[in-house]
Amino acid sequence: MKNDKSKLATLNTIFNPCTAMTKASDVEDLIGFISDTIGTTAMVNYPYPTSFIGELPAWPINETCNAIKNFTYPESSNDDTPVSLFNFTHISQLQAALNLSTNYTGELTCLELESTGALDDNGWDVQTCGEFPMPQGDGPAQSCFTW
Repeated sequence: MKNDKSKLATLNTIFNPCTAMTKASDVEDLIGFISDTIGTTAMVNYPYPTSFIGELPAWPINETCNAIKNFTYPESSNDDTPVSLFNFTHISQLQAALNLSTNYTGELTCLELESTGALDDNGWDVQTCGEFPMPQGDGPAQSCFTW
């Protein structure tokens, strides 16, 4: 889809980026943003609301799943394209999940892809490797430590 410019207008409508996506690399940036944001939401899946990376409800992953499950495609723009061809329903559900993490309060008017409250993965990589008790071998193929 990233290489089909005819779908960019619909993607821009669904995700409402502050700067319109115009090329394949913009869609790649969106995909990375979605992945990082949902990954960050999973890392802060606390049983109480938080605000240190943006406003999030208690158990944000449960709420993200609810946003996907409860998403209804607007009647006025119902996509009746057979699933075997292409439709935007699942992409719209993904936007509903992303919106929970990026605009839970509903205060933002557009999706800012250039800046994010997502946690930097550099620290996460070190922490998961060096601090969390995980079964790991000590050979180069099983360990995160370089030899």
